[in-house]
Amino acid sequence: MLYKFPATPSKKNTPTPIFVSLIIYLFLGHWLAMRSFNYQDTAIFFVPFLGAMVTGSKRNLSESQSALIILAGLLPGFLLGWLFFQVGSHTPLIPNHTISWVQIGWLMVVLNGVNLLPVYPVDGGQLLNQVYWGEEGRISNAYIIFSCLSLTAVVLPVILQLINQSV
Repeated sequence: MLYKFPATPSKKNTPTPIFVSLIIYLFLGHWLAMRSFNYQDTAIFFVPFLGAMVTGSKRNLSESQSALIILAGLLPGFLLGWLFFQVGSHTPLIPNHTISWVQIGWLMVVLNGVNLLPVYPVDGGQLLNQVYWGEEGRISNAYIIFSCLSLTAVVLPVILQLINQSV
């Protein structure tokens, strides 16, 4: 059974704000990298139950800049997660809560690991598409369509299971 987030958070276990904070941390890395490469109109958008995305515009962007922007969200999360796991203890993160520093570290590593999967539209898929196939062309389009269909085939049963459990 998948973890079911409570409709009203209890005082003992509130993973939702922590998970949202980790997503903010991940996308803040992308946003800062985009700002450092002089992107215009940068913004972070949060999509409930799906995650977030960073938008911006720039006319000329090299492949190395694009790769650095993608990795700027992932690498700090991996490093901080590893640090929390190594240094942290099993003591609660906040008094009267059950979530520990080690669990936060694992959650950061897993969240960034999922984001590194070679499936479009997550970061690993975008990196693979931009580095190997470019953003234009038939191979790129076929890869994007295949990735979206594969992701739908995996995620849709999970969403349906969550809906059935909440009813």
